[in-house]
Amino acid sequence: MRSSLLTRSAVAVASLAIGSVALAAAPASADTTTGTSREAVLTVADQIRNDNRFADGNLALVEKICGIGEKDGRDIELRTTNQPEGVDGFIAEAFVDPADNSPSRTCTFAGFATEKSSSTMSGTATLAEQQFSSSAAAPTSHAYTLSGDVYVTAPVTDLSYGYGIATASGNVTVTQAKTTTSSRVVTPKSTERKRAAYKAYNRTIDTAQAKLSKALKKADGNSSKKAAARKAYAARKKAAKATLHRALAGTLTIVVTENANTSTTAFTFTTQDLRLR
Repeated sequence: MRSSLLTRSAVAVASLAIGSVALAAAPASADTTTGTSREAVLTVADQIRNDNRFADGNLALVEKICGIGEKDGRDIELRTTNQPEGVDGFIAEAFVDPADNSPSRTCTFAGFATEKSSSTMSGTATLAEQQFSSSAAAPTSHAYTLSGDVYVTAPVTDLSYGYGIATASGNVTVTQAKTTTSSRVVTPKSTERKRAAYKAYNRTIDTAQAKLSKALKKADGNSSKKAAARKAYAARKKAAKATLHRALAGTLTIVVTENANTSTTAFTFTTQDLRLR
């Protein structure tokens, strides 16, 4: 992937740093800016680690993000870390010589992804520029806000600057299986509703007593009829009490709470230097 026209004899040291990166639950499937998936970033990093950094898929990703045409000259380099700890990724740099004879340009970006799909990133990434030559303007930095479980920085294109190392540090929070708990909450009836319930109960009892008195008079000394009247009264009284208890009972609500089990560990991330070609 070298082009003699584009070979650079001096590439200034540069770094990409991520400060206080925190990782939480709610994973995204692709970086919203480039459409690059988490799996793609992890695959590129793994290929680089296995001495296959110029695999077709890796080069295609760089060409896509850097907008390199099929006939453009290009010199591409990629680096990653040897032992990822929760977050993996890579840094890529391309020197591009457009086929249409427009000015040459550089393109540098970094990709990061969580190793586990059940974790996500938040924080800030920074591309800190350093000069290729003393005639270049003062170095500036580009900051990016991380989100989701994959993030690819916007490419920086400026021949005055180069980049060498990507570093990151922070925490990885992994969301594990969720558990649920339930609780019973009883809301008492209002004083007004209780008063209305007692009023209805007393009215029912008064009616039942009136019916009992009437039935006892009609029984005219007949013991079996009197017993039947008292039995009917007892049944009405029992039904009225049941109605009263239901009316006075509070409203039962079952509250279900979902608890996410998470574990948090610190991580550090440093790529090899792009200048070591």
